[in-house]
Amino acid sequence: MKTKIFSISLFLFLITSPTKAQEWEFVGLDSMVIKQLYVSGDSIWAATDARINTNMIAGVYKTNDGGTTWHQLDSTLGDGTAVFFYKDSERNLFYLVKGMSGGVNIAGTLYKSTDKGENWEIIEQLDNIPIDWISISRFNKNEIYARESHYIIAGWYETVYRSTDAGNNWEEITYLPSSSHGRNLTFNLSLSDSSKLFAAVNDRLGGEYFYVSTNKGNNWIYVSEPPGVPAELINDSEFSERIYTSSIYISEDGGFTWETANLGLPDTSYYLSFYEDTTNGNEIYTLRSDGLYKSDKENISWGRIEGTESFSLYGSYGFIYEDVGELKNISIDYLSNKIYVGTARGIYKKNLITDVKEVSENRLSEYILHQNHPNPFNPTTTITFQIPEISFITLKVYDILGNEINTLVAGEKFSGTYQIIFDGTALTSGVYFYVLTAVTEDGLRIREGKKMLLIK
Repeated sequence: MKTKIFSISLFLFLITSPTKAQEWEFVGLDSMVIKQLYVSGDSIWAATDARINTNMIAGVYKTNDGGTTWHQLDSTLGDGTAVFFYKDSERNLFYLVKGMSGGVNIAGTLYKSTDKGENWEIIEQLDNIPIDWISISRFNKNEIYARESHYIIAGWYETVYRSTDAGNNWEEITYLPSSSHGRNLTFNLSLSDSSKLFAAVNDRLGGEYFYVSTNKGNNWIYVSEPPGVPAELINDSEFSERIYTSSIYISEDGGFTWETANLGLPDTSYYLSFYEDTTNGNEIYTLRSDGLYKSDKENISWGRIEGTESFSLYGSYGFIYEDVGELKNISIDYLSNKIYVGTARGIYKKNLITDVKEVSENRLSEYILHQNHPNPFNPTTTITFQIPEISFITLKVYDILGNEINTLVAGEKFSGTYQIIFDGTALTSGVYFYVLTAVTEDGLRIREGKKMLLIK
């Protein structure tokens, strides 16, 4: 079995630079609105729209050289905003919602590519149905959800379709309140339960509802009246009952009760998108009309990252209200150790370590073993841990019977954060445990373990 170990030592966090604004570097796609963003080293995929005069047409672009040269993946589909783009790197499978460029009624036609974007085919059963959002289950890549959004005389009507065979067949699953004026619907999937879905509903006549399904949408259970129906619902990958909204509100009990989580956010700015750093495991980001904000998710208090206040984000030819809920334009890439942000005028990046100085120094006061990500996984997953002082570290994997499977780390480590890529190719599906043991110079012994699930 293969393991790769990466170390981010404390002294790296003490690196200084000329000014915060100068740390942000332009990557490419000038004058393009960046809606979704995927980054892996020098390879970047960007779903775009064009809202000002430009010699580029809207669609999905890719670079293999860090942004020096770009080529369009969906050129055969013509000019049109990439409303929503989903990249399944494990199977070289792409899904794309292609709409009209520069419009305000942001919805389009759903396409699929099985060859990295060289060729595209329409998802026939949903042809002529305006789609504005898609999501794929982390537990079963053949399980896809798509939201229809279309205008009726009295308002808007939104509903959700589900496919369990990679998009060949679809069925409606949104048996939720509506009115003569339609229905606005915010929808998402649980990151910890393969059968759980969340939905917030506005019936456009004053009724607002929050529902949960525990059987993939076949039935819905009314849970609460939310504090307004948000443009986006986000389930935390570590705290299974935590749900964030774009407002920003938060629920710690699966949607039964809600409280504000907007400390540090100005009332004069508007929500655009959200990002959870699942590799680090403790940081969340929100992009707003006045810049990018970051918080420790255990004690939510937002602070704006310097330099982002100058980004082109909202206003004339920038992001619009209809984009919200479709934007996935923040990405952290640990291959390059940089954070990327898609704006209304292209992509910017910044060295990650200079931006997490205060948070990292504070968090390195204790031993922490994070939940692996992804979990469930197939066949690789990342395990992250941190240690506050020089210690002898062992990290071992056990099966459900307690038999030792592999030793991932065994040796003296300095204070810092470490990431290990664990490869379970040789293992069968099932539950496994990973256990961190640390022995300090004073002889103190710390031991912590967590469970992970391999699904093949």
